[in-house]
Amino acid sequence: MVGLRPTVIAALLTTNTVALVAQDNTRPAFDVVSIKPTVSNRNGGPGPFVNTTAGRLFARGSVQFFLQYAYGVQAFQIIGGPDWMASERFDIDAKQPTGRDDFARFPQMLRPVLADRFKLTIHREPRQMPAYALRLARGGSKMIAAQPDDEPGTRGGNGQLVAKRMTMPALASILSRMTSRPVQERTGLDGAFNFTLMWTPDEFQRPDPLGRAPVNAEAPSLFSALQEQLGLKLESTRAPVDIVVIDHIERPSEN
Repeated sequence: MVGLRPTVIAALLTTNTVALVAQDNTRPAFDVVSIKPTVSNRNGGPGPFVNTTAGRLFARGSVQFFLQYAYGVQAFQIIGGPDWMASERFDIDAKQPTGRDDFARFPQMLRPVLADRFKLTIHREPRQMPAYALRLARGGSKMIAAQPDDEPGTRGGNGQLVAKRMTMPALASILSRMTSRPVQERTGLDGAFNFTLMWTPDEFQRPDPLGRAPVNAEAPSLFSALQEQLGLKLESTRAPVDIVVIDHIERPSEN
């Protein structure tokens, strides 16, 4: 997206503007942060999303979504906290001092904002959790090896994924979000691939964020589609997973 850097999550809390000062030049920080409850779908739609431009982050979503962005985890890796963390939406508008552009570090820079404005305290711990291993199915891969001039990207709808130049670790990450379980990449396939995956979501998979109907209600389950269409399979296993545990959080005050 021209002019916009990685779009991932979003939203902000109560009406507040606060100056956050970096302790030193090696620790970039936002200069001004505004947090408000989301009152409409203007300025980017319903979300959740994160838009980053030069020196600025605008995010819309739940606090749970902000945590996913800030700590690089998925929803199933966040434990504890009140129900409003997932249900209430906020807009966060954060700006750096003029001339600074540390967008690659915006996730880390959002952490002290959450701690200061939401009084968030957490701890991290490893836990054994149900997981999947992504492996080659009998007969091997049915995907097409990507060509050097193929433009990378994904598109699709509810129950559809059209991928160009996708690596297997990237596919494992997508499948993890779909199934709400860690997915370990064990295919042994290097390089990138082009493919179309069509399946019918079931009640155990993450609901479509836009509430769309399945692209093809006659398509097989995700597990069957992976084998039939891509030559891959998901096997149940257990794995240590890094968990973010919410020790304390508050709604920000109106200032």
